Amino acid sequence: MKLRPEEIFFSHDSISCRFSCGRFIEDTYQQLRDGDIHVSIIPRMTVCEVDGEWFAFNGNRRLWVFKKLALEGILQEVQVYVTDRSIPRRRFTTDTEGRRIEVRHRSDLDFPPPGPRICARFQNEATQQSFMDSATAGAISSVALSYEGSGYFLCKTGGGWKYRGMSTEVGTAVSEKKDSTAPTCVALGDDDRFFVKLDDGSMTWKACQAFSKAVKKASKERLTVEAVAFAPHGGWWMRTSDGASQWDDLPETLQERLQEEDGSAMYVSVSKAGDAWFVEFPGYRTWQGVDDSCTKAIDEHGRRISRIVFGDCDFGGCDDIVLEFY
Repeated sequence: MKLRPEEIFFSHDSISCRFSCGRFIEDTYQQLRDGDIHVSIIPRMTVCEVDGEWFAFNGNRRLWVFKKLALEGILQEVQVYVTDRSIPRRRFTTDTEGRRIEVRHRSDLDFPPPGPRICARFQNEATQQSFMDSATAGAISSVALSYEGSGYFLCKTGGGWKYRGMSTEVGTAVSEKKDSTAPTCVALGDDDRFFVKLDDGSMTWKACQAFSKAVKKASKERLTVEAVAFAPHGGWWMRTSDGASQWDDLPETLQERLQEEDGSAMYVSVSKAGDAWFVEFPGYRTWQGVDDSCTKAIDEHGRRISRIVFGDCDFGGCDDIVLEFY
């Protein structure tokens, strides 16, 4: 569906001055105005009808850019998705009937100030709220983020779990198991790849033949799979209960680091684009390619980072990301 920007109204009273990837909305507007980038690279926003008017169900920052371009006669229409869902009351905060919105200019917009054990950033505001509500409600044993849209799978210490924005296959892999089991390890990748391990030791996965062969070989040797990570273009990493790890088609810089440490990695995470990664070795952790806002948050927490989890990305950055501190 196509709408003129002036036909769409804001659902918020204020927005961040940055997109979730760290890009300033003003910079994006200027690049679009100057023709340096095309509007087609901006993900399509979703609208819903409220009292006969179209309101932003998501994408208030995108709408701000669109409206500025429309005022200059540069943009006539935008493609939008339409949803029948209602905007949750806590997110429908406009006090001007959607006519105006304030852009917040603060230095601490990207992540909360030091203190929380979990910092998270999601493209989708509803996913962000859902994750933080779950993450602060108890100890977390495992987190995986979707490569295919804004979503997460969160495992709690003691057996609870929650997921949002996951493929049907992942949800089925958990729900089809008997009620007494709970997921203890979940990994998500592109092309609908996933790995789920339950507390009864059973495993379900969808991945390439090489990964499947490695999992089956470990089981045959009576080893358990302790951790899994997927990387773009079919890449993967796996650690077994004997402390050994194996991998295939990981980013070259990450493979070199793993080889330097004789495959002793305990945890690995790779961004969807493959340009950023995090790895934990016995005694230390290292990472590469995270954006400035992540670096700032890590520094503010005294660099006490225990893990970085990468998810879906937009504009080439790491839009969905979780930082966990100790």
